[in-house]
Amino acid sequence: VATAVLSAVLPSQYLSVATAIPSNARLTDANRLTAQDARELYPVFGEADDLDRIQGICMSNTVAGLLNAKFHLAAHYGLNPDKAADQAKAQKRLLHNTEILKTETGALRIKVWDHDPAMAASIANPKRAKPFAGSLNG
Repeated sequence: VATAVLSAVLPSQYLSVATAIPSNARLTDANRLTAQDARELYPVFGEADDLDRIQGICMSNTVAGLLNAKFHLAAHYGLNPDKAADQAKAQKRLLHNTEILKTETGALRIKVWDHDPAMAASIANPKRAKPFAGSLNG
């Protein structure tokens, strides 16, 4: 009975899951471009350190702030986008609704819960993060 009451009262939450395989950060090494055996210098896919680094970046307040701005999450969550405190609440809610795990196969599994399935999919999609690369570096 309690479960039926809770499911009727609580809003639906949708889960979107995406998997990302990070590339090796050392692929930008200038020596890689001039070496004869360049393909053998570094593997294309990232290693454990790369996974840790990317996982940490993805769960950072910086990325949460960029996603908050891109997807207008404060308004999406019914908060006042003009208040700094509500922007902070939106970022906190995003981080609470997001899980990024390393898989046993060396990939990152991105899970995002939201009351809007399209928003959950948009946030979870690793391709959507590409526009933020410049923002994170500069």
